[in-house]
Amino acid sequence: VRRLDVPVHVLRARVRLRNLPSVVRAIVECRNLIEQRQIALVHSCMSYPHLLAGSAASWSRARALVYQHGPVGTWLDGAVTLVRCDRILANSAYTADRQRALSWRNRPITIAPCATSLSMTPDERQRFRAHVDAELHLTPEHEVIGLVARFDPWKGIDVAIRAIAPLLAQRPSLRFVIVGGQYRHFHPTYEHQLRGMVSKLGLTSQVLFAGHRVDVRPWLARMTALVHASVEAEPFGLVIIEGMALGVPVIAARGGGAADIITDGCDGLYHSPGNEAELGSAMARLLDDAPLRASIAAAGLRTIAARYRPDSMMRIVEDAYDEVLQ
Repeated sequence: VRRLDVPVHVLRARVRLRNLPSVVRAIVECRNLIEQRQIALVHSCMSYPHLLAGSAASWSRARALVYQHGPVGTWLDGAVTLVRCDRILANSAYTADRQRALSWRNRPITIAPCATSLSMTPDERQRFRAHVDAELHLTPEHEVIGLVARFDPWKGIDVAIRAIAPLLAQRPSLRFVIVGGQYRHFHPTYEHQLRGMVSKLGLTSQVLFAGHRVDVRPWLARMTALVHASVEAEPFGLVIIEGMALGVPVIAARGGGAADIITDGCDGLYHSPGNEAELGSAMARLLDDAPLRASIAAAGLRTIAARYRPDSMMRIVEDAYDEVLQ
């Protein structure tokens, strides 16, 4: 952010809500910063920081809003409506509904969907595919179904493995590539469970673990289709629009924020969360129907251009700023 010539101030205090003095120090520091720099509007990202910044804004009589990108579901999400909170931005209708249900005071909510700037030229796609083929020892004839997610049980990676297992048994040239890894210290045994499942099913040569990748474009470029298999409702589902933005047909779990993104059968396919039979059927449908894949990919690109580019998101955010400041 500093490289973009945006001033950055990092709070000196290490804040813990259970440590009241640390909370007070942070609020005072925020309030001093607001007044010294004559800040007119405070934008908080999620509830925890808004309890601090919103309180400081109340003290300084600055305007304040909070962007909720979820998951929304704790007392903090209700409590943010007690401090200065002129507007809540939500990344999906699902997140907005969750926020309304939890709010302790009624506050106006605007939906500002997430955006992606990802794109890919034909030359880049060819180069990326060659790179992945070399790393995974694939040939251009190998079809690849992929999944991109951190290793977390609610991401449904195990569901996707069980769903694709019959297809892998029937199609020796098919591969299932899992891009992602463990997030911090959460769910440290999940990867072991996944690898054990793959070994038990006899699929170690066809289910490939690519690990955590900073740049997922090469892996998405190599996919015949992208699977989103979350078994719990996603607040949004960023990987869905990333796949669509790179021209990859997406099969998504219907529900949560993901339900706002895809028109089933047009720019993607849906399956019921946790339903292995539906997911396997959707994967087989895309593998067997090249015209359908092309049609879905083209429609997905149109959807991204119309609704999920940064300029679209920022128009909504800036309009919200203007309304709050007026």
